[in-house]
Amino acid sequence: MDASLRQRIITALIVGPIALACIFLLPPTGFAVFIGLVIAVAAWEWAGFACMGQPGRVAYALLVAAALAALFLYSNLPSLTLPLLVAAIVWWLLAFLLVLTYPASARLFSIHDDSTAVDSSQFSAALDNHDASAVDSSQVTAATDPQEAISESAHIASASLFSVLTLALKKALLLLIGLLVLTATWTALIDLRDNPDFITVICFLLFMVWGADIGAYFAGRRYGKAKLAPRVSPGKTWAGFFGGLLGAMIVCFLLAFWVMGQCELPGSLAGLEWHHFPLCILPGMASVLLFGSWLLIIAIAPLVATASVLGDLTISMFKRNSNIKDTSNLLPGHGGVLDRVDSLLSAFPVFALILHLA
Repeated sequence: MDASLRQRIITALIVGPIALACIFLLPPTGFAVFIGLVIAVAAWEWAGFACMGQPGRVAYALLVAAALAALFLYSNLPSLTLPLLVAAIVWWLLAFLLVLTYPASARLFSIHDDSTAVDSSQFSAALDNHDASAVDSSQVTAATDPQEAISESAHIASASLFSVLTLALKKALLLLIGLLVLTATWTALIDLRDNPDFITVICFLLFMVWGADIGAYFAGRRYGKAKLAPRVSPGKTWAGFFGGLLGAMIVCFLLAFWVMGQCELPGSLAGLEWHHFPLCILPGMASVLLFGSWLLIIAIAPLVATASVLGDLTISMFKRNSNIKDTSNLLPGHGGVLDRVDSLLSAFPVFALILHLA
């Protein structure tokens, strides 16, 4: 067995059961703390997209953790859930455009483009000597007049200041995006955890995402030719994408049949048959059930599967822009936390919002 594959299996066998036990067995407060710790680690990794040093990455992780703690302690958290989820969906729609237009879109958030940077040593020499010849001729026209040299040096100073401010704004933008994405993911999970049928709901979502991954893998391997986003993730294909949608829908239907066999329909819905709609156990959907058919389930699976692909592509875009393969090496053989949960960052808010609006 390949050493890297062995490492992946060992890590999965250790981390997987621990994560599942914490998700399904911890009480609400313990669940919130556990997910908060995972999100804080993901925040530490996200700060790497902004090229933050270790002190900055730790500070950002603590900032995100403090934001989650404030949300948890806020007595009226449910009132913030919907706005946060909507804001997250707006971001993911924007992320779709960024992925679609990458690498042209990278100029909006990339901090690795130093085309406007000015050599500070040349700039300092020009200021000290008031001599334009101290500056590279490609940046300042040679001049013998000290006044002209000073003028050119001032121009370089303003260009340098603009470059520094642009860099700072791009870093701040990346960190703000991370704050929104990570807090919205945590909020979505807390909202799902408060669901009286949390285990069924979370299993439904996780199996749907995993079904999409499995369908994408086999369809892409067998039929994959046309690339989905070659400049972001060359390995993904359109065949894999549609295979993922199909896989999610198959899993969705299978789970729906199982759920229908396990639950009892309340009140006026008791007379409905399985073909009217199987998701009777999900709260907030009673009114939708009355419209009958499989329309909602047909909509849920593709939406969640598409969202999961978008989350994966977006993190891949940020990693490619940062010239990194993995967000960290905290999970040997798997990379970092963000590498494992990238598809869930978008799937959780989408699924939680659907339940809110249904």
